[in-house]
Parts: sequence; C-alpha cells; structure tokens
Amino acid sequence: MSINALLNTGLSALLANQAALRTTASNISNVNTPDYVRRIVGFQTQTAGGVLAGVDLGSVTRAVDEFLNTERLGASSGAGATDATDRFLDQLQKAMGGIADGRDPASRLAAVTAGLAQLATDPSSRAMQADFVQQLKDFAQGVSDLANRVQDLRAQADGEIGVAVARINTLTARIAELNGPIQRSTLDGDSASALRDERDAAVRELAGLIEIRVDEGASGRINVTTPTGFTLVSDSAAQASHNGLNAVSAETVFAQVTVIRRNSSTGDQIGTEEPLERHVTGGALRALLDLRDVTLPNIGQQIGALAAGAAEALNAAANASSSWPAPSALTGRDTGLLAGDSLNFSGKSSVAIVDPQGKLVRRVDIDFTAGTLSVDGGAATGFAPTIGGLSSALNTALGGAGTANFSNGVLSLSATGGNGVAVRQDPADPSSRAGRGFAHTFGLNDIFASSVPTSFATGLTAADAHGYTAGQQIEFGLRDAKGVVSQTFTYTVAGSSVGDVVTGLNAAAGAAGSFVLNADGSIGFAPAGGAARRLEIISDGTTRGGTSRSLTELFGIGPRFQMAQATGLTVRPALAAQPSSIPLAQLDLGPATAIGDVVLASADNKGALALQAAGANVTFGAAGFATPQTNSLSGYASALVAAIGQRAAAASDAALDARSLKAEVQERAAATEGVNLDEELANMMIFQRGYNAGARLISTAQQLYDELLNMLR
Repeated sequence: MSINALLNTGLSALLANQAALRTTASNISNVNTPDYVRRIVGFQTQTAGGVLAGVDLGSVTRAVDEFLNTERLGASSGAGATDATDRFLDQLQKAMGGIADGRDPASRLAAVTAGLAQLATDPSSRAMQADFVQQLKDFAQGVSDLANRVQDLRAQADGEIGVAVARINTLTARIAELNGPIQRSTLDGDSASALRDERDAAVRELAGLIEIRVDEGASGRINVTTPTGFTLVSDSAAQASHNGLNAVSAETVFAQVTVIRRNSSTGDQIGTEEPLERHVTGGALRALLDLRDVTLPNIGQQIGALAAGAAEALNAAANASSSWPAPSALTGRDTGLLAGDSLNFSGKSSVAIVDPQGKLVRRVDIDFTAGTLSVDGGAATGFAPTIGGLSSALNTALGGAGTANFSNGVLSLSATGGNGVAVRQDPADPSSRAGRGFAHTFGLNDIFASSVPTSFATGLTAADAHGYTAGQQIEFGLRDAKGVVSQTFTYTVAGSSVGDVVTGLNAAAGAAGSFVLNADGSIGFAPAGGAARRLEIISDGTTRGGTSRSLTELFGIGPRFQMAQATGLTVRPALAAQPSSIPLAQLDLGPATAIGDVVLASADNKGALALQAAGANVTFGAAGFATPQTNSLSGYASALVAAIGQRAAAASDAALDARSLKAEVQERAAATEGVNLDEELANMMIFQRGYNAGARLISTAQQLYDELLNMLR
C-alpha cells in the first residue's frame, strides 16, 4: 500500500467515524424527544481500481420496522374506536343508575308495583294514593331522563365527530405538506430527514381517528388511503365537512359527513364531493358515527318500548276503572281520529253517570258489534257507525245527565248536577278497536301521557278515509349500514283512502323498500337489502284534519317516534295534581242494576288489582336490539338494564384489550425505534476507537513521509 493510500484510508476513517459520532450524539440528545426514531449508521468499503481504499459512510437511516409500523396503525384504529364506545356507554350506564341507588327503570317499576300492592289493601288511603302517584312520577321521570340522556349523548357524539373531522383535515393537510420537502430531501440523499418523524407521528394520530392504509414510494412520498381505496393524501389532501347541531332530539336527522380532495398547492377542488361515511371503516370516527346513528338510537328505541309498554298496560287498566268519587268529566287525548272515521269497534262497553255517593243516575250500554245503544236498560237503538255518529248518539242518550263531545280528535264525557262519569268494559265481551277498549282508545282516563302516541294501532283499515289534504308532502331518507343516505324520496298525499296512502308510499319508495298496512292500523316499512338500512323522516308537512297528528306520527312510520315515546313520558297532569283521582275502583253494573243502586264504592279495590295485573303479560314489538316478545313489564325493564350493562361491560373489555394491544405494539416498536443509551454509548466507544485508529493511520503516514524526506537530505 502506498503512503498516499494509507493517508486516504486514515482520512476516510476519520470522516466516517466523525459522522457516525455526530449521529450517535444526536440519538443520545433526543432520547426523551417524543416521536424521535433512532438513526442507524451504515458503513461501506471504499475501493480504487479494485483495491481497498478505506471506509465510507454509506447511509444514515431511521430504525423503522415496517411490519410493526403497520401493526401500530391498526392498533391505533382499534383503540380509538373501542375507547369512544367505552366512554359513551359508560356514561349511559352511570346515567341509568343501578339497584344500589334505585334509579334504574327496573327499580323504579318495582317501586310502582309495591305501591299498588299497598293500595290494594286500603284504596281509600290518601297517603298511599299520594305515595303511589309519586312513584308513578319517579318512573316516568326516570325513563324520560334516561331517554333524554340518550339524545344528549347523540349530541355529544355529533360534537366529537365535528372535532374528529377538523383534526383529520389538519392531519391530512400536514401530511400532504410534509410530503414535498421529504421527497426533495430523499432525492438529495437524506433518507433520515427529521421531517419523517413528524410525518409518521401525524399518520399514527390519523390512524386513531380513521382506519388507513399507507404506501410509501421510492421517492419518500406516501399515499394515505382508507381500506375502501379512497385517497386521503397523495399529491392532494382530502378535506371533510361536518355540519354540527346544537340540540338533538329523537326527530333529529343528521347531515352526512362529506369529503372532497383539494390540490395541496393551489387549494382547488379535485373531483366531486361525496359522503365520507362509506369510507370510514374503523377508528374513533367510525365508532362515533355508529354510536350516534345506530347504537344509541337502538337503545333509545328499547327505552321507548318500555315506556310505551308501561303506559299502554296501565292506561288500559285505568280506562276500565274509575276513581271514587267519579270525576265530573273525562277528557281524552288527541287520537288523530276524525268524526267521519269508521268506528271499527267490536264488543260492548257502558257509560254511567253516578252521584257523589256512587249511586247510579243514568246508564248507557253500547253494543259496538250490533251498532246499537240502550239507555237505563231500555230498548236498543242504532247509531251511525262512525266516531262522530257514536259521539252524537251518546250525547243524546245521556240526556240532561251529561254530555259527549268529539272534536279535533279528542272525545270528552261530562256529567251535570255535581255528578260524576265512569266507563266500564263488559266482562264477557269487552269493547275493542285494534286491541284497545273504548275508553282506552280515546284515553279518557289515562295514567300516563306522552308527547307522541304510545301505540300506533290506529284501528284504521285500507278502506277508511285517510283524512289528509291532497298535496301535503313527506320527504324520506334511507341510510345504509354505514350511515350513507343511499336514497331519498318524496310522497305527496293523493287519493282518498288509507289504502291509497300505502299505495302512494310504495310508488314513491320504488326499489328502496315496501310499506304495509298492519292489521292493527299501523304502517310498517321493510327496507330492501335488510334491516341494516334505516328509514328517516326528513320532513313531514301533513296534518290530519283538525288534529295535531302527522301521517308518520299517527301510523308510527320510522324509528324516531319509538324513541320519542320515552322522552315525553309523564303522569297525566290532572292525576299528578290530584292523587285521589287514581282509578282504583270499577263500576258494578249487572243486568238487574237499577237507577239508585250503588255502583261505585270507596273501598272497592278492583281497579287497583287490575292495575297490579296489567303489567304481567305485555306484548312488545321489535325495538332496537330487542326482538318481538311477550314479557312482564318488570322482566322487560330488567332485561333492558342488563342489556345496557352488558353492552357497557363488553365495550370496557374491548377497550382494555385494544389499549393493551396498542401498548404492546408500541413497546415493541420502541424497542426497535427508540434510543437505548447503553447501546448508543457502546457505539460511541466503537466510533471513537475507529476515529482514533484513523488518526493513527494518518500519523503513521506522516512519519513515513518524514522518514522519506530525511533519507533524501
């Protein structure tokens, strides 16, 4: 080896190890820097004419394990999704309460049952009556509060969706912005650019919000896509848009989260705007969308089913009973029915006017099957088979003892002369319209009231007049399993019958699904493609006659009204203000009962016993996650509480598992990417020795030059 070669070899060793020492020093100084990835020095042999000529610093690379990096992105998406679900269901479970504090629906219902048992032993006790009404209020308030909490959580989820969308926009813009300088530095030979650390940190944060796939090209630029193939970052960056709402209710229809791509340099839009939901398969954003649009609404529907089941069961028993003394008037609810509607009743019922002592003043027996009524046991006379016809005939039959009036969907009965009015179901052949008795159909003596009907069994048939004004419109939307509005359609009222309404709805829906008039007079919808598709009422401009009932509300079209059955549940104001008006007695009428006989007694507990038995066998339709079933009120309430608790526990376990997986992957990645001080100090010693060896080579070459010069002198 020549002296020059020796000198060059030593110099290359000095320069290479000096650079390696700088890299090691950088690693050590950044040991506590977040997202810093350890740099690795690579040496390569220098050759000249096929002969070894020293060492060269080949490259400085980042210690990235691509497999672990991919796993870390997936773990971040899983942790983001499960954490969001866990947080929301935990809040719901805490709002519901439990057996320990007695705030959950099952415990409140148990208190109502216990209060009824006490009342049955002494129905005239004013203290027990007041306690029982308070228990009814507590149940209604508890169910309503829980249902409203569901809507509050939906609003919270919508707010967090907005925050997530804004953060996604920031991250995608930053990644796109970093792509340029990273590409330039890579082409210049700097593969360990510090900008890569920042970009990788942004990618990992983005993965926690939305599941992504990352592809890096040879130039150092990365493309970020969703698993569906939608590009979030390439030469352009995607920009999502979310219109948040300040208040959310059961009737709320959320706008879609949309996305467009923009040129990262000019900001110009690329392509057309489209729904982002169809491309969101994981991460916190997917969980928040599912919570807002699927999980919480389904739970809300189950709470609504419990509220409606309790209201229907207790109202049915209450409407077949009476308080003592009998009230001077019974005023029903807005049924949405019109005077011209067909009665569609069968069976028998009786209306009685009684004096303050419970003695019979007047009696009107109605035989709906025969279409006749009789007064005080007299001859039967026919009446027009419409609701208005019945009201008019009943008003005539009551004579001077009382009045009957039907207006704007509300039936009212009243007594004159300080007397009271009561209604009784025939024990052998009770009246029924779509499964509800005469008084129950009109809500003459309800215990519970709700902002929407607690039953959508209208009793209307296909031949009945629909009662809506031609030209009124309803706009529907159909969302798929990912929340994308896949179709909208508008129904315009036409024709004259309920059958015409169903035909018109199906014509408007087209291939979206089919509407059907059920036997009880409600209208159901079966979406094409399965139950995962959800029908939404975007707007409903219909009103039935002089009532307040829209078409979708009257017939129960869409899930929103099932949720609303609980949000507006209350104890009927008149009962809440006067606990003594609880219907704990029943009219005692027989074929031989005469005017002046006592037909209502203060000690009668038959109404209390009927209320006690009312919740034993209730039919619940499909609601949210629950299948159709026949159950007791307490059984359904307990199942609801258990289902929410189990769902929250499962979410907690899933979040714990996801966090553990994320921590494990991060720990393994840190072992590869992180700075190990012992290892770096060992490397520093090696590089120092290499530097010293290079210096010795240069020193030796210098000595040889000196010797040669001395020999020539």
